Amino acid sequence: MKQRLSVIPAILAMACMGWASSGCGGEASGSEGASSASSSASARTKQKEKKPLQVELVKVELSGADRVVASVKIGEDRFKIRSTSKPYAKHRGRDKKTGVSRYEFKVDTFKAGKHSIDWTFKHKDGRTKDLKVEFERKPMLLASKPSRIRCALTTCDGKLEPNGSFTMTADAGTNVKLGANALTAGADPVKMQLDLLPLALEHPAILKPTKQPSAKATLPLTLTLKDGTALTGELKWNKSGLRSILFAALWGATKKQPVRFKDEPAPPEKARRAMAVLTGETFLGAPSSFHEIDLVAVIHGKSRDKNCGKFTNRKTGAVKKFGFTVYSSTVKVYDRRTGKRVASKTFKGSRPRCPKNFTSRIPNGTYPSRLERTKWLKGLLQS
Repeated sequence: MKQRLSVIPAILAMACMGWASSGCGGEASGSEGASSASSSASARTKQKEKKPLQVELVKVELSGADRVVASVKIGEDRFKIRSTSKPYAKHRGRDKKTGVSRYEFKVDTFKAGKHSIDWTFKHKDGRTKDLKVEFERKPMLLASKPSRIRCALTTCDGKLEPNGSFTMTADAGTNVKLGANALTAGADPVKMQLDLLPLALEHPAILKPTKQPSAKATLPLTLTLKDGTALTGELKWNKSGLRSILFAALWGATKKQPVRFKDEPAPPEKARRAMAVLTGETFLGAPSSFHEIDLVAVIHGKSRDKNCGKFTNRKTGAVKKFGFTVYSSTVKVYDRRTGKRVASKTFKGSRPRCPKNFTSRIPNGTYPSRLERTKWLKGLLQS
């Protein structure tokens, strides 16, 4: 019996040696299974960590003088992603078709030159993506209004008035060109008077005593800075009442400066077909074309005060002063084409007599007859 029992351990040992390839005993087999599961989980984690955050910078562009707009495409759930940057990126919308989102940065504190903004996107699961928003700020022209312009990163402030007068403040040495006019800025503001007469002559309706037409013009503007940088833009001129431009040009004839229009034909002998009266901007003779304006008239007014003294009321002792003003007008007529004066005449208002007593009444002023003046001017015209 003892011999049989001693054989059993030997048999078990031999069996265990035979099973060695598959593991002998439950403890060894469980340890190997746990190791295999741990290795598989580690592989899956590494695979997940390798997946980059799907954020792509599409383009960067300037918007005005102090804004940068960056467009990004987010290929994942954008509601689980947040971004951080300095300056702050403000979301400006998303294109549903392309999936591109627009963000705006305010860069007014950045000086002229090249710059970059560090921009970080972070997912809730911890993944991040770093982007660089690169841009360059340069001096540029800005139009705050169609007829008003200013500059960014350099000094300039210009305004175009309805009468064609242009004034601009700029750094000394800046070359300013507006349309065909060019000047160099100095210590004082640049001042130009644009020639708008060709624009007015495109509208013969201004010769008629009806509602005046309006006109618009776009004038190119170029500023050349000291370092050679050229800034380009445009100013818009909008004016109703083109007749004022025509009459402003006709004032030259009163200063001995001939005024001639484009394609001016030879005037007829003793040409006096129509007249432009500058004071009041009216026409006499009903011109049908600008070339028929042969004469230019201007009216200068004067006044003279007359003191009649003091009068005393005998009953009450009250004192009253009496006086009046006499107005006169001198009309001077010029030839438009030569600037020579062809006629002149002074018209005076009537002169009332001074009062004889306290209760007398006299007018405060007297004026020359407008009908008499118009009749004289029409008499200078020849059909």
